[in-house]
Amino acid sequence: MRCKPFSYLEKDERTFNHLVEYYQALFIGTSLSLIDNSLQKDSLEDHLKRNGVGTERTAEEAQRWVLQNSDPFRAYINSLKIVAMFLYINNKMNGIEVVTYEQFSKIIDLYRLEKETIIDTIRTN
Repeated sequence: MRCKPFSYLEKDERTFNHLVEYYQALFIGTSLSLIDNSLQKDSLEDHLKRNGVGTERTAEEAQRWVLQNSDPFRAYINSLKIVAMFLYINNKMNGIEVVTYEQFSKIIDLYRLEKETIIDTIRTN
């Protein structure tokens, strides 16, 4: 069963840092796919390190992790991109270039409030 294309976002430092990466990429015109790949690589490496996977099992465990986590991970980065786009548009219209934690906190609250009403009704297939 496929998961929804968007996910719940935590209000934590990790999510804030990831959001800022996407936001800054929008400002300077960096490919968002580069950030996607970097976040996935970092998440996979963290998983392997946390679970003490040795080099003899790395490829096998990496494949298992990707198969098990690809849909939820895609939903997470899709959600980050939506929120980054909202912040980018708002800040661009108001001449603001930096994302504060206060902005992040407010937009995550709004995202959570509207997620089921609007975002979860978006069909991807």
